[in-house]
Amino acid sequence: MSYPAWKGMRDESGQTLVLISLFMVVLCGFLALVIDGGNMFLQRRHLQGTADAAAMAGVRELPASVGQASSVAEEYAESRNTDGADVQSIDVSEGSSKLKVMVRKDVPGSFLSVLGMDTPSVHATATARVSQISGIGSALPIGLLKGSYTLGTQKQVRDDPGDKAGLLYPEAEPSCSLANGGNDVRQLIKGPFAGDGMIACPTPIGEVISSNSGWKNGNVKDGFDTRVDSDTDSFEDVTDLDPVTGKYAIVKPNSPRIGVVPVIENVNGNPNWVKNTDVRIIAYVFVYIGKRDSPPSYPPYLNNGKDLYLTPIDAIMPPDYTQKYEFSETWDPSYTGPRMYRLVE
Repeated sequence: MSYPAWKGMRDESGQTLVLISLFMVVLCGFLALVIDGGNMFLQRRHLQGTADAAAMAGVRELPASVGQASSVAEEYAESRNTDGADVQSIDVSEGSSKLKVMVRKDVPGSFLSVLGMDTPSVHATATARVSQISGIGSALPIGLLKGSYTLGTQKQVRDDPGDKAGLLYPEAEPSCSLANGGNDVRQLIKGPFAGDGMIACPTPIGEVISSNSGWKNGNVKDGFDTRVDSDTDSFEDVTDLDPVTGKYAIVKPNSPRIGVVPVIENVNGNPNWVKNTDVRIIAYVFVYIGKRDSPPSYPPYLNNGKDLYLTPIDAIMPPDYTQKYEFSETWDPSYTGPRMYRLVE
């Protein structure tokens, strides 16, 4: 028995319809993968930025106030949140020095919903940490006795024992042995700003070194002549008061006008500056080098190097600081030196 030709064609059209239906499902799957997947990736990037910013904002309140750190992080996340993200958790750990923020967002998918799949969500976490600096490389060979300066106030350091400041012999590269002599003072002042400069090793807080035998006017003058040269960075050019912490942020960490000096105490307990004696490093402090004029006056010294202008500042360690530094593993609430706020995860 024979069938009409049109009947066979009708059967084939039914098979084609099935194949087309299957193809459409596959196509929707690919579209979901490409379009919705790309959208999820983009949303994940935005969400990570929100988490990073919230963690960095909150950690600046640590270790002083855990509650304030959490509040600031949540407030910052919400202020940055323009697309429906939720703060899932804010955790503070490790002696109130580490803060972790987790945020979440539902991402409706155009094609995933067509396929009957649930709305996916994306998550992002960021962990920031505040660390104390236990040693900084390239420190100037100048020591300030504890209690002899006021943060944010210009200080005129002089060749005078009553000034409670003087020259030091810190450890210097390449062997990290103690420096010695006026030439080493000159080279350490030059530091990384001259090809023949010496680099002070990151001497740990608590270590004992020696004070110098005198101020070495000529060596101080020559060192800063090379280091600062004709640089015109003003105090406002290299620092910015951080409104979150009330500390200064160093915006030009590689400026020759930015330095760091050890804060010391005499091992024998003498409250005055003493030449040729053992001193203990108890902290580090950032300084602006030169008079705080605008534009700054050059040179940063007077009387051929006998007097030097420094402004100690309570500064946040810049994340991209190029000098070598060491972090303290434990938090000492009595220590007030530079701190580093950074993302660690």
